[in-house]
Amino acid sequence: MGADYIKPNLEEWLETFGYETYTKVRVCETDLYAHVNNTSYSLYFEQGRADYLEHLGF
Repeated sequence: MGADYIKPNLEEWLETFGYETYTKVRVCETDLYAHVNNTSYSLYFEQGRADYLEHLGF
């Protein structure tokens, strides 16, 4: 059972969807070898979601 607001079907809707945003990796999110800590990725996804909603006008 899919979402009714996605017309005509999910596959075609996903092909047309696209959004890009950029974020800066902060020093506090890395270790001594400049590797991004695994816990930081959730922050990046949340920032991307917020940027997308702002792009939509929310």
